[in-house]
Amino acid sequence: MGVVEKQAPKSWRKPEYRKQVERILRDYPILKLAIEEEQLPSYIPVYQEKTSPLYSEYNSMTEKYAIRLADKKLQIMRIERALQALNSEERMIIEMRYFDLSRPTDNMVCIKLEWNKRTYYRLKNEALRKLALTLNII
Repeated sequence: MGVVEKQAPKSWRKPEYRKQVERILRDYPILKLAIEEEQLPSYIPVYQEKTSPLYSEYNSMTEKYAIRLADKKLQIMRIERALQALNSEERMIIEMRYFDLSRPTDNMVCIKLEWNKRTYYRLKNEALRKLALTLNII
């Protein structure tokens, strides 16, 4: 009589805010290392300085370099402030998963912490949601 059609399972996709937060967290250790080693140069040659007819203000290469350095420092401060909103377990997950330069997988972190996957993923999702809210992504 009636044939029951099976529906294809819906594929799960990460929310966009999670992708953005994970990208920020992966870049954080590298950005922090870059800032620690980076210093504002005392002099950059004048021959590279230009002004455009559309923008009348004077822009020097030193000024542009200082603005980029300040932006990086501001980004680091925003991330560190957002990490303070996490509890100790959530912070431990974030540090082990994203700040370790060996890039462990979720399964490796579960094994290290001796937690079951459900607990791990629940805490990880909550931590990423808190970070997204604190970083004004959502």
